[in-house]
Amino acid sequence: NRKEKLKKCINSLLVQTYKNYEIIIVDDGSTDNTSSFCTSLKNPKIRYFRQQNTGPAEARNKGINLAEGEIIGFIDDDCIAQKNYIENAVKYFKDDRVVGVEGRTFFNGVAYLEKNKEFVGFMTCNIFYRKASLKKVGGFDKRFLYPLREDTDLAWRIKTLGKILRAADVIVYHPEYDKKKHWRMYSSDVLLYSKFPQNYVKFTLEGGTTFVKNPINWLGLFYGVKKYKKRYPLIKILGYNIIRKWKSGL
Repeated sequence: NRKEKLKKCINSLLVQTYKNYEIIIVDDGSTDNTSSFCTSLKNPKIRYFRQQNTGPAEARNKGINLAEGEIIGFIDDDCIAQKNYIENAVKYFKDDRVVGVEGRTFFNGVAYLEKNKEFVGFMTCNIFYRKASLKKVGGFDKRFLYPLREDTDLAWRIKTLGKILRAADVIVYHPEYDKKKHWRMYSSDVLLYSKFPQNYVKFTLEGGTTFVKNPINWLGLFYGVKKYKKRYPLIKILGYNIIRKWKSGL
């Protein structure tokens, strides 16, 4: 439901310096006129597919299955890519040990890679993987119904196959958005913790990532307990955040 932003994203992808690529758009049940806009596109590089709303994980899996290339890049519909975005990413895959490349994403002029010293996010607004690696780990876990942590979960599984590099020259510009309005997203933390408790504690909690800055987002964690039937992650996550808030007040 972001047709105008999608237009800008597509325009940035159509002027890439790298020429051998395709653009796959998976419409996850939009309710505005995104569908009519996409079906009107006549560029041979663009392939458009529409499905009922099932969440970002399953939509991306559809894109993976439809892709014809050996390298798959993920970008969000509200992002703008630099002209050499694909060209700079592809060069890193000349090293057979590399299975993924995370680019540099700017939020209101601040680069994500500079803000986050711990290797946590692996955001799908700007990341490339080998298709073979994606298929080998089974793609995204479709139990993640919101655009949060499904990307970290995928990356932690793919990292068992090889290296995921950080690339400062693979640049995307991403608008800021108010996460307080999307508190249900934090239900994903419960599922991620239940799958990777050691990684979650090391990189997300002990690493200092303060993703639950507002207590209203804790509602998402309670929602996750109800949805995934797992209580212990809630206790652990809330405990760390409560202790952090208490210490910061000393």
